[in-house]
Amino acid sequence: MVPKKQKISRRDFGAVYKKSRLLSFPLASFRVLSDPKQKEIHFAVVLPGKWQKQKALRNKTKRRALVILRQVLSQLPPNLSVICFLKKEIAGLSFSELKDTVQNYLKATNDRN
Repeated sequence: MVPKKQKISRRDFGAVYKKSRLLSFPLASFRVLSDPKQKEIHFAVVLPGKWQKQKALRNKTKRRALVILRQVLSQLPPNLSVICFLKKEIAGLSFSELKDTVQNYLKATNDRN
């Protein structure tokens, strides 16, 4: 499970969304905001409800993405807020494929930042 202090709260989500810049990839998009005052990384994973009617599969994909994000936190600078928007094509990937995809995207996001 991801520590609650590292999740973007509902209150802060709108501000991060509006002020961040968009990085788009084939299977996911990221909104990244760098805040020098922030001492640790914050993140959120968003899945559209329409693409998967089965809540169990949607939640499974979201849990997998959160686990992967938690594993790669050390590779990212601590002053970032990241919102990860997963696209519907990502549902068919296995855990290892999803891990490779998200890690590559986050690496590219870090390089662009």
